[in-house]
Order: sequence, then C-alpha cells, then structure tokens
Amino acid sequence: MPPRIQRDMVEERHQCSIAIKQEIPFPSLIEKLKENEKIPAEQKAVLDRHLEKYKGGLPGTAAFQLTKMTVGLPNCKDALSILAPGFMNDHAPMPHEHPPIV
Repeated sequence: MPPRIQRDMVEERHQCSIAIKQEIPFPSLIEKLKENEKIPAEQKAVLDRHLEKYKGGLPGTAAFQLTKMTVGLPNCKDALSILAPGFMNDHAPMPHEHPPIV
C-alpha cells in the first residue's frame, strides 16, 4: 500500500479562515459557474438571465441563494474554492460558510 500523504489540517483551516473573508464579485461567480462542464446549457442560460437582471447589485446572501438554487450547492462551493484560493469545502461544509459575494 502506498504511503499516505499527511495533510496539515491546522494550516488548511487557517488558510480557509483567511479565504472565507475574501469578497467575491457576483459576475465572477457566474462566470466561473458557466465554465463548469457539468452544468447543463439551460442552467447556464438561467445564470445569464440572473446576471442581466441583477447587474445593479444583489445582497451577498441572496446572490449565493440564487446561484445555489440554480446550479446546486456542490457546484457553488467548487466555484468559490477556485475564486477564493485557500477556501476548502472540507473545512467549511455548512451552506452558510462561504466567502461574501458582493
């Protein structure tokens, strides 16, 4: 059996706590979600409509709920882990634990 790679969980949690304070722009989140190949074209069209409709601004919790209801929580968390380096779903598994969306 190959040796297991030890993860520095304390450092990962620290990096996640720093990353969770970064602000993510709503258009960047939509753009990153649309790059995901697992999301069907219909849902990508819905994301485009959301972006057009709410381009003036949307509260962060509403923006996250809107995208979460459109593409699902795992896809949103994956996009946030790319947009906020250091953010890991392993250390922030709850739906309300994510970087603020502006």
